[in-house]
Amino acid sequence: MLNKLNKTLVSDLMQANYLTLSPDMSLSQALKLLCESGASHGMVKDQSRLIGVLSHQEILRGLWSAEFDSSNQAFVRDLMQTQLTTVSSCQPLAQLLETWVVDRQKLFPVNDMASLICSGYQSYEERLRLAGSELPELLPVVEEDKLLGVLTRQQLGSWVATQMG
Repeated sequence: MLNKLNKTLVSDLMQANYLTLSPDMSLSQALKLLCESGASHGMVKDQSRLIGVLSHQEILRGLWSAEFDSSNQAFVRDLMQTQLTTVSSCQPLAQLLETWVVDRQKLFPVNDMASLICSGYQSYEERLRLAGSELPELLPVVEEDKLLGVLTRQQLGSWVATQMG
């Protein structure tokens, strides 16, 4: 399995078709587009450059908050995620899998001098249970500031399942 993960690149699995949203679009317009397309996230672009990602959660939070401030219409630019974690199209899936699903600092709580930095003993299984990565469900695939596609954790999981037989 590891051999297949090392030989397969993000570009082999990424989805090149993705929903694009404008930063000037209203949240209600964005929600309608997300629902019609079946997408979980919209890529927010300024011309060809990725500037943010917007999910159902951000949209619903913005629409919910409008109940308390009806004078303020929120737009995509107001609630999109701008601190983005992206991935390269030429990255092997094995490398991506490790960073995307495991927080190594939680799993192996040692410093650069190999000294334990947590208090109390925890078995490997206990640490593994708590070592989930906090990276988002969807990662934009970007090369030289150009958005090439997206990859979701579900896509990666489905691919791994098919490889297992």
